[in-house]
Amino acid sequence: MATTDAQGPATATPPPTTTTSTSPDAPLASTAQKVWLFLALLLLSAGTLCGWFRVLDETDKKLDAVYEVHWERPAGLSLAAGPATFWYDARSHRLQHRGTIDTEGMQTLVKLASLSDPKADPKTEGPKLQGYVDAVNELAFLSGATKSQAFHWILLLGGLSGILGVMVRSLSNFVGVACFKRDLRLGTWWPWYAVRPVIGMIVGVLTIVLVHSKLLFTTEANGSGTLWWLSVSFLAGYGATEFTERLRLVTQTLFGSGKN
Repeated sequence: MATTDAQGPATATPPPTTTTSTSPDAPLASTAQKVWLFLALLLLSAGTLCGWFRVLDETDKKLDAVYEVHWERPAGLSLAAGPATFWYDARSHRLQHRGTIDTEGMQTLVKLASLSDPKADPKTEGPKLQGYVDAVNELAFLSGATKSQAFHWILLLGGLSGILGVMVRSLSNFVGVACFKRDLRLGTWWPWYAVRPVIGMIVGVLTIVLVHSKLLFTTEANGSGTLWWLSVSFLAGYGATEFTERLRLVTQTLFGSGKN
């Protein structure tokens, strides 16, 4: 289409054009910003590690607490050697056990007692064995009273282990992006560094809960000690992205996959 200019020849009107507004990339981080971010990651990692050792010490105290009950071994009752965590003090007449006692452990302790004379009448000698069984039951009850408290400490320790795993991953990524790729843009990626410690805490706690309830692993766990739990939580924090993908599979197995 042409238009006639009163002061010149006809000129063609250019067709309308559509422009797409694109926001420019965030600027590269300065050297000062890199130093401050590195110091923040390092201080957070050091503080988490100090808290980790302190909570680990408290957890070990809960798990390795010594429980004791009064029991005097009667004549005619023999007590075989038991686990290294179990001991009978003949001088103070006390049964002692280090750590919690589960059902299997209680049955093992009960089997240690036997009548010295195999021909003894169970009706008359039975109360001797029953007194020992009652003492073992009391030991198990006392140890079970603090078992829940110990598990709470393990959950906290798992959360801190998850944070440590995340911080190791963050430091590794920081060195790779800032030094090798030289493409660190804090204006874009600062939420990633800020949120990951919180994600690590949540992932560490959830790992212990899910593994303990046997929802995360379909096979039987090969480890059961405190260090095994902490190792799993650390690895889950280090691979938080992979953990969330595994968690997605678990939810799809339990509740089915949605359309979205």
